[in-house]
Amino acid sequence: MYAYNSIHVPSNATQSQNLDQKKAQLFQWCVDGKCKEIRNFVEDNLERKNMLLEPNKHGVYCVHQAAGFGRLNILELLVEEYGADVNVVDENRWKPLHYAVRRKYTSQQKATVKMRDICQTKKLSEANNDLALFVTSDKFSRLVEEGVRKRSIAGLADLAEDSNEDDSSEESMDHSPDKGIIDNMKNRSFKFHPPVKYLMQKMSESDVHEDTLKQDFVNVLQHAIVHNNFEAVLEMIKHFSEHSTSDTSLSEMLNLQYESDNKWTTLHTAASHGFDEIVKVLLYYGADMGLLDERKWTPFHYAVAEGNSDAIRTFVSYAREKQDKYAVIDGLTDSPHTPMQLAIINGHISIVDYLLDEKVSLTTVENTSDTCLHLACKSNDVKLFDLIFEKDKSDLDKCNRLGQSPLHYAAIHDCDKVARRLIENEANLELYDYNKRTPLFLAVEHNSKKTLNVLLEKGVSFRIVDRSLKTCVFIAVEKDSLEALKILLTHIGDDFSILANKGDDRNRTPLHVAAEKGCIEAVNILLESAKADVFARDYQEETALHLAAQNGHKEVVKTLLGNTPRLLDQLDNKWDSALHKAAQAGQSSVVEFLLLTKTKFTKRNKSKKSALDLAALHGHLDVVRILVRETKSRYDTIRIKEILVSPTNECLNSCSYRVNL
Repeated sequence: MYAYNSIHVPSNATQSQNLDQKKAQLFQWCVDGKCKEIRNFVEDNLERKNMLLEPNKHGVYCVHQAAGFGRLNILELLVEEYGADVNVVDENRWKPLHYAVRRKYTSQQKATVKMRDICQTKKLSEANNDLALFVTSDKFSRLVEEGVRKRSIAGLADLAEDSNEDDSSEESMDHSPDKGIIDNMKNRSFKFHPPVKYLMQKMSESDVHEDTLKQDFVNVLQHAIVHNNFEAVLEMIKHFSEHSTSDTSLSEMLNLQYESDNKWTTLHTAASHGFDEIVKVLLYYGADMGLLDERKWTPFHYAVAEGNSDAIRTFVSYAREKQDKYAVIDGLTDSPHTPMQLAIINGHISIVDYLLDEKVSLTTVENTSDTCLHLACKSNDVKLFDLIFEKDKSDLDKCNRLGQSPLHYAAIHDCDKVARRLIENEANLELYDYNKRTPLFLAVEHNSKKTLNVLLEKGVSFRIVDRSLKTCVFIAVEKDSLEALKILLTHIGDDFSILANKGDDRNRTPLHVAAEKGCIEAVNILLESAKADVFARDYQEETALHLAAQNGHKEVVKTLLGNTPRLLDQLDNKWDSALHKAAQAGQSSVVEFLLLTKTKFTKRNKSKKSALDLAALHGHLDVVRILVRETKSRYDTIRIKEILVSPTNECLNSCSYRVNL
């Protein structure tokens, strides 16, 4: 009985379901390497033969499956006997070769192929033709795979060693970059990848244009590298170097940038993933470690950023031999960061230590003004800081283009341990940045509580102001750094009240800022602990109440008016009251609250506009309704008409709302 007769199809299955089940079985046979079952199923039936050459519902072909699972016997069957196309693509535009390089060739599969070769060509073919035919069968494949697993086939190890010695010059010596790799390969069993070799050969023999083949080579090689398929990489490189008919050299091929957003070369990919053996192979065959990708990073940058120590050592060793490449190690290229800077940024202490031992420069590139010591002050790692500082102490107070020193950086990132170490080494506590802000200001701005405590304990000056005449208390309120505000209140005592009432270059006090932002907690701290002046006026003569009302912060308005009712009558330089501000901004909840205080809402400003006029002018109908309702409840009909018909007719002409008198 033929194997295909074992396919169970329900009696009520549709023709489409029947076809899908048969196709699924075919795909499974391709995965399992069952040539006999496939031949029996297909026989001379054209329809079934076509099933081998058609995709499944996912756009995958049988030849993809066979390649993906390393079934060389199925690949040969599909291509040689049934005419499968090795350049066919799935829905992801992947060819069978993409599938082949994603999976490493297993020891069982390697043993099967090697044992067949040995038995056919050297050991058995002359003595026993029947046995020679037997080793090409599926049964032999299963026996060899079982023998590899159980180590029970007599002489398997000896035959494998013989095969390694016979083809070592072909597979290893001539195509290995150095003795380290050669020795490593000798210790491997069955060092080849037949499916990749077969597919590469068939693709070269096809009618595909040379440029397409080159791009396919780079594309598939990237896949092989990503999956750390060392044998596949070697097989592809060997094939291209031996069979290419184009003018493009192997090194040029390896240095082609992959068609993607990052523009990586093969060496970028291997370095990023830390596949050291592949890095060595690529360097040997001419991959350029100095090429920049889209980010202007070299492969060495990626090796360092990802912390791939073995690849880093390989690059450094290679650069030492090739003196013209050592600038890549120092990183003094067009890159935004040097490799040393990347090691520091990512906190790779062991790599920083290694690079320093290799005399890698601490010089920064022109694209950034941060020194290595600046970057070390971001991590709060004292050991990392000490490594850098011991190599170059001259950068202790060096400022970047923003005028910030390493201590500024420690303050920004709340690195209290590093801040202490900087201060112990006599770092300047009072250095200004370009905004005339000391590290104290930046600690407050970024709410860096631990570093702020360290700076205050060490006696940093807190009375100074920045370029905008803002105090540290002002900055704390402006940046919502409430924890920092409380620390300042605890440490500076009576001076807190002085700083809390000091205005900036626009005469705004911290209370103005807190009211404008609606930060009720900051408002309470300033009123209760600093006795902040609620009548203080800014450059437009606005009080904190004006700003709170304009921005709709009802709770802040309540708090400010709580103990100071007179504040309600304060006018700014346009004669606007808090009610004018709220009405103009359409803050209906604040308007309703202010009306409860019985404020005189009919007052007009310098432009002779009342709160009602301003609400109408800006189209705030809800506020207009509130004010009209309040007008009706307070005044008689004659007075109502006088109020609603303003000198500028704002209510009648600018607002679509019509008042029924």
